[in-house]
Amino acid sequence: MEGIYEIIPGSVPVEVDGTTWRLAPWTLADDAEIERRILAKRRRPLDVAREMIDGQPEHLQRHILALAYADECGGLRATRRDLLEWLETREGQLVEIWLRARKNHKELTLEDVERLFSAEAAASANARAAELSGESALGNSSSPAPPGSATDLSLGEQSSDGSSKPESAHPTSAS
Repeated sequence: MEGIYEIIPGSVPVEVDGTTWRLAPWTLADDAEIERRILAKRRRPLDVAREMIDGQPEHLQRHILALAYADECGGLRATRRDLLEWLETREGQLVEIWLRARKNHKELTLEDVERLFSAEAAASANARAAELSGESALGNSSSPAPPGSATDLSLGEQSSDGSSKPESAHPTSAS
């Protein structure tokens, strides 16, 4: 073996309306682009806190502002769950196709992808690309996790409200 590039899967062909598009494997740069898009839509913690404190007792106002300030200083972040939930939306599916396709089709714009892919075609193309490139819901390995292991998500994840959440089909899901 000459290098790590030999074990990384190549692009996967996906046909839509008679045209074959080559979707590249998902990368950390793609995760970063998705995180940037998520954070661009979020409101700043101090802005939210300012709205919450109206009419509250002074001690509660100070507490809310202190929490918001700590969040603001800690930097805004998107969790893995935030990324996966966003990728389940129509916008997320289209951006995922665009991010994968633009590596091989520089001329393709996000608007082109929106016109070409229906909601069903987008979900199908992303699933096919993940399947053919050997990606799975446990990361970049197509091997299943041993039952009961820390990465065994076969029973789904627990959401913050205690309800069971099904495992995502996105190739980069990891806690």
